[in-house]
Amino acid sequence: MVENLSEMLRIANENYRAWKELAEKEKDLEEAKRLFKKSIFWLETYTVALFLSNIEKNIALAKTEEGKKEMKKLVEQGKAKLAARLLKYAETALSDLNKML
Repeated sequence: MVENLSEMLRIANENYRAWKELAEKEKDLEEAKRLFKKSIFWLETYTVALFLSNIEKNIALAKTEEGKKEMKKLVEQGKAKLAARLLKYAETALSDLNKML
């Protein structure tokens, strides 16, 4: 599971910028599309991590204990889904790498 959302935000931002830059420099249209898809993955990941981070920071503002529990549950479920998404990305990247070898 993704424990540190601040670190995830940093990683996602760095990866988004790197893949976007590579895509913008690419001359081959199909390769540029592939690279832009990777940048979009990281932009979406950043957005989800930012959303979860904001919820996590505002748990203390919940008016009831039940509200706090619901917010914590939402954050934990979101972190688990984010971790699953990253695992799928890693599996795809490994498969792509194996195809190149």
